[in-house]
Amino acid sequence: MRFIFIQFIVLVVFVGCSKHDDKVLTNSSELYVGTWVNSQFTDSVYIISRSNDFVDNQDGFRINADGTFVQRINSGGCATPPISYANYPGSWTLFPDNTLFIESENWRGVISFEIEIVEVDKDKMVYKTRY
Repeated sequence: MRFIFIQFIVLVVFVGCSKHDDKVLTNSSELYVGTWVNSQFTDSVYIISRSNDFVDNQDGFRINADGTFVQRINSGGCATPPISYANYPGSWTLFPDNTLFIESENWRGVISFEIEIVEVDKDKMVYKTRY
């Protein structure tokens, strides 16, 4: 009986001291699925915010649970204002090291790149891009 009581106390201590951190990277695509906008580049990483939908005059991307990807970027080679944006289809694959491999079409043709996820939570994603 004493042994069971000690096990119960140890269990309570471990459960009570565990800390949930929603910035912890797990190999789960649920963290990445969604629409991401308002990308800002700082200190060699991009910081992007989760949104309900794309913003009219901004770039961004959408990661869908079914493996499809939508990239919203400028729709032509001229980047002088006013800039027009378009949505281009693609696909994504999650690697065990929390890197997303992206293949997408755009006005230049088919491109592929990797997004190395540094941090992700319910509101923002921090990542590096590798071409």
